[in-house]
Amino acid sequence: MKEKMKVISEKLKNLKNKIFSAKIFNRKKNDGEMTVTAENITGVEIIDEEADGKLTSKPKMKRWKKVLLIIGGTIASLVVIVIIVYVSLVNSGKKKLYANATSEKPSFRVTEKETDDSGEIIKDLDMSIDENGNVVIFEGTNDGLSAETNGGNSVSNNGNSNGNNNGTTNVNNENGNGSSNNNQTGLKNHTVSFEGVSENSNYDIIFDGVKYAYNKDMITLLFLGIDKLDEVKPAKDGVSGGQADTLFLLTINPHTKVMDILAIHRNSIALVDVYDKNNKYLGAGYTQICLQHAYGGGMENSNQMTMKAVSKMLYDLPIHSVTSINMGAIPELNDSIGGITLTSLETFDTGINSFKQGENVTLKGKAAYDYIHYRNLYISDSAGLRLNRQKQYMTQFINVGMSQIKSDIGKVIDIYDIIKKYVVTDLSIDEMTYLASELVDYRFGGIYTFEGALDTNPIWKYERYNLNQDAVYELLINKFYEKVE
Repeated sequence: MKEKMKVISEKLKNLKNKIFSAKIFNRKKNDGEMTVTAENITGVEIIDEEADGKLTSKPKMKRWKKVLLIIGGTIASLVVIVIIVYVSLVNSGKKKLYANATSEKPSFRVTEKETDDSGEIIKDLDMSIDENGNVVIFEGTNDGLSAETNGGNSVSNNGNSNGNNNGTTNVNNENGNGSSNNNQTGLKNHTVSFEGVSENSNYDIIFDGVKYAYNKDMITLLFLGIDKLDEVKPAKDGVSGGQADTLFLLTINPHTKVMDILAIHRNSIALVDVYDKNNKYLGAGYTQICLQHAYGGGMENSNQMTMKAVSKMLYDLPIHSVTSINMGAIPELNDSIGGITLTSLETFDTGINSFKQGENVTLKGKAAYDYIHYRNLYISDSAGLRLNRQKQYMTQFINVGMSQIKSDIGKVIDIYDIIKKYVVTDLSIDEMTYLASELVDYRFGGIYTFEGALDTNPIWKYERYNLNQDAVYELLINKFYEKVE
């Protein structure tokens, strides 16, 4: 018995360097039976008497291991929660984004002329700018809209009827049997038909003899660059919300994992809703698309009206979101990625910065703003020349920005924090989360322009840009439709 106790004692001594206290067992013989009593000792978790009379013991877990286990369990739980929240945000954002589309798919079925609620054909509008250069007003000389005057001036715009006067925007309408009259398309280089199109057909349009189906998975986001330098705030009246000097459609194609930008000329003619200074609706007329944002207070309402006008101009193209950015954000946005280096497309001097055609320049601070905002109002199609510089700059910005984001995803948050005071958007957190999850593996395809031509008729005070409907059809088909085999 003494020998057994000696062996047990030796084992217990070897456990005394353990962290936690446990129990030491002593054997006593009472009336021929062995009993066990326990005393505290460091390092032993438990000692049990087995059926054969032998004792076993094991050390308690060390404190630091227990702490690590608790921390690890907490982190694992948090990771699971984050994943669940992230997946929920992505799924919720996807559903909401698609649900916000302005239409189900392009219609390509507009009439030759839009009419108002009374059935009258909507006219073209002329426009003027006040002495501050930021308020769109009527002079009362155009018969296209009967506007109430405000201090001698009425609200107005400029433009023509989306090219309808020369027949280039007419689209074939359905006949009673579901087919369409190709002679009414107004297209010169392409043929369009909707023959056989129904709810049960697997195509939506026949373009140049080929059947195409609309890609319903496409996501299209409208971005507006507003000609204001200060932070966003409600306009002082209903007509000075700021013109959209830049209109870019960002298209996201989940099938090809490619994102493109479709650039819209600011003077493209579209159907615009017109308001007076008191935000009273006056009617609608055809004018420059850039002017729509000036109405509606300059915030969310102005954005939504512009999105509606752009969608309608492009045959009810589905647009899922709209974001406007005051141009005052450009210097900070540009410098957030270290500036942009490019070759100047033109020679001009802004009084602060000068540029020479063909020379390389690294744009920093206000130089970036000057390069993409300047235009010479005394030359023809200065807006088109500026658009070319904007496309050049945006291509470089996206390439540099995407490279930095891929190496540091947190760059997105950094950039947004810098410019958010200049931004008005309808994107929610879950929608942004979904877009971020989508675009991380996308490649940038390029920037494409909705082509057109200037209307040089001298009756108009300001330039009008009539979209080339053949080119519009072709671009929409190429980017939003897929061939049906």
